[in-house]
Amino acid sequence: MLRHRWIIVSLLTALAGCAPGNPGGAVLNVVAPDDQCIVAVGNTSFPSGSYDPSAPEPYVASVRVANQLLNLSATGAGGPPMADPNPMRVTEAEIEIRDISGNPIGGFGNPFRVPVSGDVIPSSDGMTAGEGIVTFEMIPRGVAAMLAPFAGSTVVVSTVLFGRTLGDAAIEFPEFLFNIDLCAAGGCLQRCVMDTEGAALCQNACRPGQDTMHLSCEASYGECIATM
Repeated sequence: MLRHRWIIVSLLTALAGCAPGNPGGAVLNVVAPDDQCIVAVGNTSFPSGSYDPSAPEPYVASVRVANQLLNLSATGAGGPPMADPNPMRVTEAEIEIRDISGNPIGGFGNPFRVPVSGDVIPSSDGMTAGEGIVTFEMIPRGVAAMLAPFAGSTVVVSTVLFGRTLGDAAIEFPEFLFNIDLCAAGGCLQRCVMDTEGAALCQNACRPGQDTMHLSCEASYGECIATM
């Protein structure tokens, strides 16, 4: 009888441990570089993106990621100190590019996967998530070339991140959707502007060809170098 009671108690304990009380990770938003081109969790976010598919560079996204797993090394539980198993390392992203109606775009391998590298600290108290920045190619150059027929329209990019905790638990993030407007004409995010003396005005975008205007008179989003 005691053995049966022990089995029942053990089973209930195991089921309680499997309850979905730890939601893991989530992508919160796409973060804009600051005026020094530094990306940090406190930066402003892009509600949507813009991209010139003819640009020589891919569309690169820096996303703010939350880790809601609890820092177990800081719980104050009795016993010897132990390393926290819950920091996350994000390693891969599965991306699917869709039209504005939500239909996957054909003509290339879609969805596809890209490598990701980013670490996210866990929650210190179980209430406020730990946060970090993960950067990856949301639209690689090889894919951008396939999107030429969609220039002048908006695509929806679905991203699912994958990673592992320090304790070797696999993490799959919920889907994150982000709209990107594709320029209708090549060079649409670059302008050549001269001052009254005929010198080029320079304002290099942090990521030329996406999201912000690149002021340069060089070809193909080339770096503008101010002259004295």
